[in-house]
Amino acid sequence: MLMKSVLIGYPQGSRKICEGGDDDVQGEREEEAVPLESEQGMSYTEFTYQLLQGYDFLYLYHKEGVHVQIGGSDQWGNITAGTDLIRRKILQPNPNAYGLTFTLLLKSDGTKFGKSEDGAVWLSPSMLFPYKFYQHFFSVPDAVVTRFLKTLTFLSMEEIVTRFVHGQQGLDEALKATEALRPGGAETRLDSETIDWIAVDVPSCSMPYNQVLNTSIVDLSVSTGLMETKSAARRPFEARGPLSE
Repeated sequence: MLMKSVLIGYPQGSRKICEGGDDDVQGEREEEAVPLESEQGMSYTEFTYQLLQGYDFLYLYHKEGVHVQIGGSDQWGNITAGTDLIRRKILQPNPNAYGLTFTLLLKSDGTKFGKSEDGAVWLSPSMLFPYKFYQHFFSVPDAVVTRFLKTLTFLSMEEIVTRFVHGQQGLDEALKATEALRPGGAETRLDSETIDWIAVDVPSCSMPYNQVLNTSIVDLSVSTGLMETKSAARRPFEARGPLSE
């Protein structure tokens, strides 16, 4: 936070922030409501931490033109404290201050990846050697493998499962066959085995070679059942549809 111990003194700053903060809204948030209602209560540090986070957003909004804060879902209260404070200080219907949060990536025991913990996972190679980074995810419990694959890769579930069962080559063949069935995929080259497997699921028909040779695509589309009438077969040509490619 840019203003910590530099911009304002802590006591004066807390008072300044509280003048614009919304203690009612803060108390209504679930993460604050639990300790406030408990016998232990909430310490002054805990209570003012969110106010300081809110002021941090206000400062960045004014001085740096920051309109969006992004964080983990556990930061929702801190971020909205900032949007509330900006709204009250700016006194405009829409000050264009927003918050965006993402679901936290949790370990197998349900706890967060803490940067202060032993064995913390750092993205920077200067903080964690790539080998150690690899070994960490190589050794994760089976219970979280699926969740991590869905969260940390750009692969779809079908790609993940196919690669796991059939290997990279099997996945490549499956993706190639799928691409061939899409509009414009006629140039994709497939081996005979793949074509035979595709034919099981894709509607097809067999015709003698002499009935295909020198026959227009309009006539073929009707005789094979692709189109009901020749008029219907011509429409894609007129509209530059799939049959015109």
